[in-house]
Amino acid sequence: MQAMASVKSFRSHAVVNGSVVVTDEAMVKHLDATYGEVALCHLVVSPGELLKGSYPAAFEAQRVDYENELAGEMRSQLSVGNDVDIEFH
Repeated sequence: MQAMASVKSFRSHAVVNGSVVVTDEAMVKHLDATYGEVALCHLVVSPGELLKGSYPAAFEAQRVDYENELAGEMRSQLSVGNDVDIEFH
């Protein structure tokens, strides 16, 4: 099993001190892919951009949840020797 300290990235997200770091742009893309477009008063908007702009605390909470989910998946893959989504230093 590779050491967590040697992980550089997981699914194109940086890994710093064993934690997966999801950028704003990546989080917006994730939310958009998960929820699709939102229609609001005949205006179609990105759910990621809408949440980020109108409710930053909820956007950040979603990011933390997503980062924790990814970190769990990364640890699970490392534990079984599956490094297909992992880039090492």
